[in-house]
Amino acid sequence: MSKHKLSILLLFFIILNVSAPAQGQSLSDLYSKTLKSVRNNDLDFAFMYMRSIISKFPDSKHAPQALFGLGEYYFNTSNYPASIGAFKEFARKYPDSKARPFALAYLLKMAKKLNARQESIKGLQKEIVAFQQVSLLFRDFKELEYNSIFGRSYKLIYFIDKFEFYIDGEIFEKNAY
Repeated sequence: MSKHKLSILLLFFIILNVSAPAQGQSLSDLYSKTLKSVRNNDLDFAFMYMRSIISKFPDSKHAPQALFGLGEYYFNTSNYPASIGAFKEFARKYPDSKARPFALAYLLKMAKKLNARQESIKGLQKEIVAFQQVSLLFRDFKELEYNSIFGRSYKLIYFIDKFEFYIDGEIFEKNAY
């Protein structure tokens, strides 16, 4: 058997073994396996478990985290169309989530990267600013934070004239308004 055919066969069995047991797994089992895969840096397996959470338990308490995680995964693998789809769905399904502005930040970053129309970019900027009526009357800035299923730490800082997004302490996106 050729090396190529053996690799394909091995990949098929790995996928079969990961997805088949997930059929009867509970939400807590899938979520635990997702977290364990993240800790072990098995991000492809974490991705598959997150997809199972979304497909089998779409209204569960872990579905928002899993959907945001899919967007992160796709972004980090440069699959921007899939990432855009996941983050748009997240923003639509969870308008009050504290992770929503971070999903919008990813969408803004990809819109700029993919040279989207200026109207789209401006619309995303306005959505980020409008996410929360920011009152800066008695302080210079306001912060929002979110920790993703992948263990990434997100921070959004609203200033009087701009906002900045950070991922794990590194600047990700900033915009003046």
